[in-house]
Amino acid sequence: MARHNRAVLFLLLFTVRYVQRLYRNKVQICLLDENQYLYNTNFSYEGKKGGKTKYWRCAQRRFKCEAKCSTINDNLKNFQGEHN
Repeated sequence: MARHNRAVLFLLLFTVRYVQRLYRNKVQICLLDENQYLYNTNFSYEGKKGGKTKYWRCAQRRFKCEAKCSTINDNLKNFQGEHN
């Protein structure tokens, strides 16, 4: 039970913010976390109950960063991996 409460507290403290960046003459919508890391979206999935899940990867792919996260209805759902 204590582990679940800690995870909920982490999600409440993690703020999700969207920013625009110019990449190869195109404007991208990126996710910016509280540590100033950028994430690009891979794809999204709209569930049957109306929740829209987006999957994000760290934008620092040239350094082979494996950090990933997902959002549902603009709230953090999951975070995995570490930044290089």
